[in-house]
Amino acid sequence: MRLNHILPSVSLTCHSIYSLSHAEQDANVSLDSPAQTLFTDFYKTPAITVQSSTQIDVALEHMMRSGVRVLFVIDENTNIIGLVTTFDILGEKPILHLQRAHDGQFNAYKRSQISVQDIMEPLSELNMISMKELDQAKVADIAEIFKHSTQRHMIVLESTATSACKIMRGLFSAAHIESAVGISLEFSDPLSNFSDIEYALLH
Repeated sequence: MRLNHILPSVSLTCHSIYSLSHAEQDANVSLDSPAQTLFTDFYKTPAITVQSSTQIDVALEHMMRSGVRVLFVIDENTNIIGLVTTFDILGEKPILHLQRAHDGQFNAYKRSQISVQDIMEPLSELNMISMKELDQAKVADIAEIFKHSTQRHMIVLESTATSACKIMRGLFSAAHIESAVGISLEFSDPLSNFSDIEYALLH
């Protein structure tokens, strides 16, 4: 099926987050399952935020206390500007950031200077899909998009009747799909633009 995996006209400054009850456990999921089976719905699962200036190890403690692996990063005006994951904090991103910031001279003691904004995934770079497009989508369709993207998360947006802004309704995670279905979604094809991705999904 045809999926518009990027919505370039969306204004990222007017996003809001739903935050309600806990999500149910996934069961018997396959590539043929409806895409919404592996969609983290903010109607059901709390979306936890963190200030952009928060030190990364403090953010990691916040994740552990909240029982989540993803935090949405907000600026001083509470606008959502990105997301940060446990993988970002525990992986190579902090080291790479320090190497860039200090001309390749990595100093372990400077980890305390790294904020979540330094290593987050900017919201403007994430794949986005509309809630309406998920009605007929399968897990396989979402998996195919991840295979042709370097990003590991996909934002789900929903239109509202009372506002021109898009509501951030939920999230897809490549790691979640890999774990549930037992496949690898490593980026494997250097498709350079949206028309190429559309072609790949249609053929």
